[in-house]
Amino acid sequence: MEQFKLFNFDHGLCNAKEIRTGNFTIKVTTHHCKNILLLKQAPSTSFSFSIKIGESTERSVKYKEGQSGQFCETAIVEIDKNNISQSLLYDTLTDELTNVDDFALVLSFLSGRRVYLEADLREGLSKNYKTRIVNYDFYYSFNMDLESIQEIKNLELETAFVNLVHACSFEDIGSLFFYANSALNAIYEKWCTDNGESKYKKQNIVGNLQKQTVEKAKIQFIKILQEDNVNTDIIQDIEARIPSILSPSTLFKLKSFLINIDLYPKEGNGNHKKKLKWINMLRNSMFHSGNLPKDKNISKDRLLTTTFDVTSLVIAIVQYYFAKIIFKIDNDSVEKIKKDINQYFNEGKFRGKKVFDETYEEYIERVENAWLENGRLPMF
Repeated sequence: MEQFKLFNFDHGLCNAKEIRTGNFTIKVTTHHCKNILLLKQAPSTSFSFSIKIGESTERSVKYKEGQSGQFCETAIVEIDKNNISQSLLYDTLTDELTNVDDFALVLSFLSGRRVYLEADLREGLSKNYKTRIVNYDFYYSFNMDLESIQEIKNLELETAFVNLVHACSFEDIGSLFFYANSALNAIYEKWCTDNGESKYKKQNIVGNLQKQTVEKAKIQFIKILQEDNVNTDIIQDIEARIPSILSPSTLFKLKSFLINIDLYPKEGNGNHKKKLKWINMLRNSMFHSGNLPKDKNISKDRLLTTTFDVTSLVIAIVQYYFAKIIFKIDNDSVEKIKKDINQYFNEGKFRGKKVFDETYEEYIERVENAWLENGRLPMF
């Protein structure tokens, strides 16, 4: 048997345990459980109350500072050496990694933290993390089919999966968005290609008749350009792009994909589409100019927060796709991700925050006041 130390794996277990899944066995000791407390932790806010007999209920809000943390060994993974094989997820990048590296990447995906093997440790590694995919209860049973890694490979989405995991290691909005959006693009483009959504269906456009109409219009348009002595290179460039009007737009394909996995309403109205357009507007602005998108309805002090929220939404969409559609994970946290995404399109909120109407500080103040005054947390 071969053993590999796992670093930065936040499984949340409080007692020693062995977890078997596929060809792997995760071994957690009491020492590993203690090391969990040494990992990086973000600042947190807790809401509590106390009841004293004969007195009114006292509510309080407590703040806990974060800790920079350290890389600690938090588990060991064991596998028969005869079951070690070449990596499927890193196959397009290198021949030097194995299915053990794939397994560490899957654990990174589940926990929201980059899980490292001892051979990966070096200076400057990121300790940053994002929302976990599964809750801690998941690791008691590890009900997940690792054969789905092969499906990721078959769909040619291994780079998208790697990019998603790496996105969770960044804090700057540019890097975060680039990795997250490249993953989303790869997923919906692949889905559209495989499901006939890369071309308009016949009920939307009358095939040959429409092509003939476009061809006639193209001939007439090119003739006008030639009569106006437009540069030949410009004419050829325009002519090459005219057929693309018969292909669905990025927005159309993204909407079709989201409807298919039940993240966007089939009968979406103008408000739903406006929120969908913001994803595309962010994509175009960040990819083409590197700037934050401009929206006259959003103040400058809220724009950065809105951009971060929508980027987090993009990450959540990709997380949900891999967790529910590919790995078929049945876990409350996965369902919570779906509810968060649905809430964005239906109410303009993401994880309880008003995406277009408040900064993070305003959101926290609203939640705190609601708790202290009414004993309610308006988060969902």
